[in-house]
Amino acid sequence: MIEKRLINAVAIGAMAFASASLATASVQAAAEDTKPLVIVDSVGDRGMLAPFVHHRNGFAYVYTSYLFDALASQDKDGKIVPALANAWTISDDGLVCDITLNKNARWHDGEPVTSEDVVFSFTYHAEKAYHFLSLRTIAKVEAIAADKVRVTLKRPDAALEGSALISMPILPKHIYKDQPTPARFTDAKAAIGSGPYKLVKYDKAQGRYLLESNKDYCCGKPKFDQIVIAKMGPEAAIQAMKTGQVDIIGKLPYSKLPAAKKAGLNVLTNPGKHPIRLVFNHGGLFGDKSLRHGLAYAIDRQALVDVAYPKGAAVVAETGYFQKGTPWFSEQSDPGYAFDAEKAAGLLTKGGWTKDARGKWSLNGEPLKLRLIAEKRTKGLATALAEQLEAFGIGMEVRLLQRAAIVERAKKKQYDLALFTASSLGDPSGATRRVFGKVWRSDGYTPGEPMKMAMKAQASAVTKEERMKHLSKFQTLYAEELPSYILVDTLWTTVHSDRVTPFYMPNGIALGVPLALHKSILLQ
Repeated sequence: MIEKRLINAVAIGAMAFASASLATASVQAAAEDTKPLVIVDSVGDRGMLAPFVHHRNGFAYVYTSYLFDALASQDKDGKIVPALANAWTISDDGLVCDITLNKNARWHDGEPVTSEDVVFSFTYHAEKAYHFLSLRTIAKVEAIAADKVRVTLKRPDAALEGSALISMPILPKHIYKDQPTPARFTDAKAAIGSGPYKLVKYDKAQGRYLLESNKDYCCGKPKFDQIVIAKMGPEAAIQAMKTGQVDIIGKLPYSKLPAAKKAGLNVLTNPGKHPIRLVFNHGGLFGDKSLRHGLAYAIDRQALVDVAYPKGAAVVAETGYFQKGTPWFSEQSDPGYAFDAEKAAGLLTKGGWTKDARGKWSLNGEPLKLRLIAEKRTKGLATALAEQLEAFGIGMEVRLLQRAAIVERAKKKQYDLALFTASSLGDPSGATRRVFGKVWRSDGYTPGEPMKMAMKAQASAVTKEERMKHLSKFQTLYAEELPSYILVDTLWTTVHSDRVTPFYMPNGIALGVPLALHKSILLQ
């Protein structure tokens, strides 16, 4: 039955594997549900579903989490709950975390998950620099019993639970200990984890995956005997869901939302919390805060939303980095920089710009022409922004580029303004890297002492209340200093059948992935 349904799905672009593989899978399937859950992905290939080799994006991380558990997980509200760890305690000084493991946890090959595996995982991830994790505050990890681990920190780390415990995939020591270069470890054994599903087949060329339930899973009973992840375009996916061939469209382009609603499908939307921001070249014209403020007042963000996006596809973002609906957002009155031509002109003049009788701006006697770089996918926003600034008298040169060219120009600071997007989700310590870091898409901002101290203090806070106080200060300072001007937050859309109920978490999945595909939706 599984084979027949999957072959039918092929006719409309869904996934199918070789007949022999499917026949084997159908024999293994439990009698109560022989129909696979089908998830479609417009990109398809996300790499081998194993740490260190999966692609560096949220989809790849989430799919891999179906195979690999972390010490902790999340409930529907994003609250941290047990997973491979039954319990953990953190000392009053924030320097020691004692972890008790679930004694029923097993690897997919039947071996028990032990404290030695956890100690090995901390060490291995730190040495091999798993790209979704930072373990810089860890001083020592030791096994104090077969099911107990002690983590000693160099200094209190407020991100320990919200980063390492819920984001670090625990690895089987008996498989990974002999792998000096995990980025090249693509053998089938690399995908052996302890999660609710096992990898049965991966077709890289077609971007297709077949997963099978782990009957010995320690943290619940898998709801589906098999899961298929297949590449399919949005139009075909909508049609396939109408006929019962597809169960989840992980991310539907907002422009296709009317078609999904017209088809009577279950639609879930949520702000992605990956706002698009206007990044300033702080080493060029915009090292002067008054110029950043002046440009912000010259921009009508609501008009950008109205012009560049279909109705309802985006909202005006918050200026203080953290976005509404996340646990770290502070309800306070931060500068919004509502469009004000007079105030904008005054600030730009203060910064040394000159406006002539025709309303055109110049600097040192030369007409201003700001270089704006953006990816082609943000063409609508870039165009609307340039038109607004040109109407204000500022000359604009817009370059819409592919990712590689964007990265090159960003690294060399060959721009005045840029449109970049990055997550504002996950543990808030990540803001340090995204605002002050040297990576190409960061704000690249050199902070003043108050902003620097606020982020340093929140990172070592031992209570949530103390941490929120420092993060609120950072939010205010970000809005005032304006390292970047956060413009709009686009909505993300998931479509699903009645067989499954996806949900968006307030702070994203684990490290902050804004998808509605947390592994708990795959459990009974």
